Amino acid sequence: MEARWKRNPHRKKVSLDLFHIVLCILVVGLSVYAFMDVENRAWAFPIVFVAGAILDLVNGYYRFHRGRSEESAVIPALLLVFAGVFLLLLAASAFYVLWRQGKLPFLG
Repeated sequence: MEARWKRNPHRKKVSLDLFHIVLCILVVGLSVYAFMDVENRAWAFPIVFVAGAILDLVNGYYRFHRGRSEESAVIPALLLVFAGVFLLLLAASAFYVLWRQGKLPFLG
């Protein structure tokens, strides 16, 4: 059964699509929630950045492994990984700024 899962690219694609749907709903919902009251809900922005980074990193990984044989497919995959790392750095800096300002309700 496990060998069939690894060989079937359709199942990987479907699970990747479901992952995208769930994470994008989380990002949109959290963004709307944060923008309703930016001053008191600024803690949500680092979470949105991390979710975007996860999306980019997973897409980059999938594209890299799917297009290993094609040289033209590697560059978009590396760009997605670069964007994911950039969003992780942005999330870390946003988290640090909010922590220094004391605006993180879960860290006191």
